[in-house]
Amino acid sequence: MATLPGHCPPPDALEAAAVGRETPEELREHLAACMTCRTVLERIREDNRFLSGFAVNGALPAVALPRETNYQIDVPGYEIVREIRRGGQGVVYQAVQRSTKRDVAIKVMRQGPFATLADRSRFDREVETLSKLDHPNIVTVHDAGVVAGFHYFVMNYIDGRPLDELPDWRSWTAAVGEPQDASSSDDSVIAAPLPPRKAAVAPLIRLFIKVCDAVHAAHLRGVIHRDLKPSNIRVDRSGEPFVLDFGLAKSVDAVADSAATRTGQFVGSLPWAAPEQVEGASSRIDLRTDVYSLGAILYQLLTGASPFDVGSNLRDAFDDILNREPRRPSAIVVASGAPRIDDELDTIVLKCLSKDRERRYQSAGELARDLRLYLAGEPIQAKSDSAMYVLRKTLKRYRYRVFAGSAFVLLLAVFSVVMAVLYRRSTVLEQQASSSAESLADLLSYSNVEQGRMSGMLGNLEQAEQLLWGELLTRRGPGQGTRLRLNDPPGPPEAYWALWELYRRRPCRMTLASPPGVVRNLTCDATGAHLWATVSGSSLEQLDLSGGCRERVDLGFDPGTRMSLPRAGGRAAIAPSSDGWSIWVRGGGAPVPLPRVSNTDDSAVSFSEDGARVAVVRDGEAIVMTLSPAGTLAQFSVGEAICAAALSPDGRRLAARDRVGGLYVWEIDGQRLVRRAAPSVRPREAALLFGPLLFSPNGRRLADGWAEIAGRIWNLDPDPPTATPLAEAPGGHRTLAFSPDSRLLAVGDLVGAVRIFDAESCACLDRFIAHAARIYSIGFTANPLCLWTAGTGEMRCWEVDRSAGVRTLRLAGDRLHTVDFTADGEALLAAGGLGTLYTFDVTSGALSATPVGDSATICAVAASPDGRRCAVATYGGAAYVWDSRLPVGPPIKLPHAAPLSYLCFSPDGSRLATASGDRVIRIWRVDQATPEQELLGASDRIPQVTFDPNGTRLAGALRSGALMAWDLKSGQYETWRGPTNAPLRTARFSPDGRWLIVAGADRTVDVWDAHTAARVASLVGHNQEIYAFDVSPAGDLIASGDTGGVIRVWHLGLRRPLASLDGHSDPVMDLSFSPDGMSLASASLDGTVRLWDLAYHATHIAGNVESQLARIGGDAIDSARAAAWRDWARGKLHGE
Repeated sequence: MATLPGHCPPPDALEAAAVGRETPEELREHLAACMTCRTVLERIREDNRFLSGFAVNGALPAVALPRETNYQIDVPGYEIVREIRRGGQGVVYQAVQRSTKRDVAIKVMRQGPFATLADRSRFDREVETLSKLDHPNIVTVHDAGVVAGFHYFVMNYIDGRPLDELPDWRSWTAAVGEPQDASSSDDSVIAAPLPPRKAAVAPLIRLFIKVCDAVHAAHLRGVIHRDLKPSNIRVDRSGEPFVLDFGLAKSVDAVADSAATRTGQFVGSLPWAAPEQVEGASSRIDLRTDVYSLGAILYQLLTGASPFDVGSNLRDAFDDILNREPRRPSAIVVASGAPRIDDELDTIVLKCLSKDRERRYQSAGELARDLRLYLAGEPIQAKSDSAMYVLRKTLKRYRYRVFAGSAFVLLLAVFSVVMAVLYRRSTVLEQQASSSAESLADLLSYSNVEQGRMSGMLGNLEQAEQLLWGELLTRRGPGQGTRLRLNDPPGPPEAYWALWELYRRRPCRMTLASPPGVVRNLTCDATGAHLWATVSGSSLEQLDLSGGCRERVDLGFDPGTRMSLPRAGGRAAIAPSSDGWSIWVRGGGAPVPLPRVSNTDDSAVSFSEDGARVAVVRDGEAIVMTLSPAGTLAQFSVGEAICAAALSPDGRRLAARDRVGGLYVWEIDGQRLVRRAAPSVRPREAALLFGPLLFSPNGRRLADGWAEIAGRIWNLDPDPPTATPLAEAPGGHRTLAFSPDSRLLAVGDLVGAVRIFDAESCACLDRFIAHAARIYSIGFTANPLCLWTAGTGEMRCWEVDRSAGVRTLRLAGDRLHTVDFTADGEALLAAGGLGTLYTFDVTSGALSATPVGDSATICAVAASPDGRRCAVATYGGAAYVWDSRLPVGPPIKLPHAAPLSYLCFSPDGSRLATASGDRVIRIWRVDQATPEQELLGASDRIPQVTFDPNGTRLAGALRSGALMAWDLKSGQYETWRGPTNAPLRTARFSPDGRWLIVAGADRTVDVWDAHTAARVASLVGHNQEIYAFDVSPAGDLIASGDTGGVIRVWHLGLRRPLASLDGHSDPVMDLSFSPDGMSLASASLDGTVRLWDLAYHATHIAGNVESQLARIGGDAIDSARAAAWRDWARGKLHGE
């Protein structure tokens, strides 16, 4: 490594030299001239000798220099702006999401394709950990993936500085803003005026309480950070802290963490590491380890120094951390001449830093509570064992009352106060202990659901199903120990909708389970109307497309036969025998042996669709035989040995592939070669000979699953035939199936993966993991088009069209702003920028268009609840009303002086409210077409208004961020304001009138008590502004749509997210539930209306109930509830 004169080399060069790596000449010359670098080099060597005592299996990890230090990857959908931070595990970049122009942070695994399994495990664990943490002071993961071999994930970008880069805490009020009083979140602590010394440190303590709350939230979800330090806490410009970097996080379940951390291995950052981390005692690392690190951070923030000096000698540093007590923070501050820290804060910090874990705070929540007590002037728990301390605090707090009485009254009052405080705390702790068990069970359940949702988004279907079905079917309540109970169908809403979302992304319609170790194979006829399956070698079953058995036939194969393969539409089956294959033919009696074939792969045997002919490969030749009567029909050979053969569906042609990849097609009856293609690849000497051939149902294409190549599809129309390679290479032991229309080819392989290709272009249209191990056979069925896959122990049915369950109406050239259902739910009204009102018949799909007025943009459409009228509002300053359910005939025009923003009917349909740009809301008598009332008082534009269910109140969302509610009888109004002034876009009353729900530019859905004007909940989850919103008729569901095109479904009662609906490429401008609540319509600026069937994927859940009950042993847990689940599933599958 070259070094410039007068410049010392970087530390990694000295570390490489210290472990004996080859030292460049320039470095040796520098060391000879530089005493400082020689001293540093000797100290590194001494530290390495000391660290050898902590080595794992007798050796320290080797020093690994990065292969490339200045790489930058291109993550699809994001534009890298700059590098923020580079650590040992990864690099963090600031980036901009191209679709939304939103600032994000992208963490990329530093080693990229050269990462070890342990590195990838820790990186994946960080993604998994962050995905299940939901706290405003912990960064949120939005996306994850792999690009160019580099693992990455996308999270919030925090525009600020690390905690250790902020100015001294005495100037924090100016530097980071005055954080909100953290003590207000604990109702049991009453704030008191702060003395000057405490007031000076209060901004720091309040900010630090938020950090403790974030760490405590992670602990409640079973996550230990293990690397808390100031650089992993970032403070944004408003003074809000965020906990980052969970790369070294550990699950409370030590077994789950054992693969990443071994006993004796140090994990963490030394200045903030607890004694148990320094000792490498991974089994002793728990929640209190993070409490120690929090204490070390608070110590450093108060004093500007670490509890122990770790910068000189590692041996001394380890000894200090393990054995020596730190100096009191107040002593360091006094020595520096800064304002003093009082004794209580000293006690809190030193309790965190106790060597004995039992003497520390037992959770970050206890630490946060003591800090709140400290700010409120209450006795802190850290001194709860000091009676004089409690007495002194009580006397000081109530000194005026005490001084007014006698000594006897004083003693009695003090005793009474102390006992009252202790009793109050014991009561609160008892109540907290009782509710904590229920809260913890609920949090663990919700964590499993969120982890299952994330697994599904990342493509891990097996893990997602295990987590989500476990939460849907079972529960473990407080006081029940490890005993499981079955839930009543349809189960908890969070788990139900998470499975609904999973099967929308990967639509598995059904799973048919088999006994352990039993292999089932399947085949479908060319039309896709019939399905046959075999159970090992014993029987052949004809199944209907719902999995029911229509016919069962005994095959008569040897009892020890491992498996059998159905062929020829259920008219024949084959099974391997000791010297070849045996064939069963319907009506033909006992199975008969085939001539010995060349291999045990089923590519050596092929049936015609009618089962009358079979082709086998024997000794490098292809033989075509008739089965009734049995006999040889034709025999074919070429220069190279034939390895695979296939009969066309009509049995008139034979295709064969030789060992070097050449293709031959014969007409069987004339024994004439009609097509030939030379080898297109040069195989290795020890080529992989196996891999099936398969004709498409129309006979024009031939799929070639040759294991030597990625696979290909031959077009047999030209002479010679042309081959197109598959865009992706499946794994070994391939099994093939064409769709009934010959347009799709599905390939299953050894690892359980399925790939679906376009039969003409060979592009890969879809890929997923269908089974945990090998797929033995696959087949398509029609109406709807589904793919059946057979693996060990189960057969699964997959819907090929992932857009099933949503109907898309594309209106070319228009940008849609609004949509609404008619009162009977039979039609949709939609409109947008072209000033045209579209009517869509939900049943027939018929579409009609009605031009409106001067063709100005239509911003709102409404169908009256009584089904008698419909109306639109335009930017042209007019509303138009039709005195009919659909726009028929000329409308009535209601002129306005300014452009309109919204309109809606009253619950009885007799009145119409319009909001316009002049900030006036007008109430019209629809039958008279005259304004009845004008509502004034709005200070800004009103994007949306809504009637309450009784029609006596009207609420409006304002661009100023205010929410206004008018009493329609008196005309008086109230103005409600949320925590921000972000513009509001939409407002709705719940059907029972209890809640008023609003959303807008702050990306949250806020729930207000409509009677008390109190904001009771804020639903967080959108990454973009919310423009659209609706409440289901039953009042249990909320749907919200944002400018990124994402729709989220929430549960109003639980105040939790349920599912996400994606598909729109531009902002979602309006949402409307159908009157029965079973459908949701969305309108977008991308020119489409989407009609989401919210009940569609319930059949997918129902189709998997039986296999999941078998997996968990549902009958053994509760046979009555297991039967109830089966009844529920049958009802859904039969449309009840």
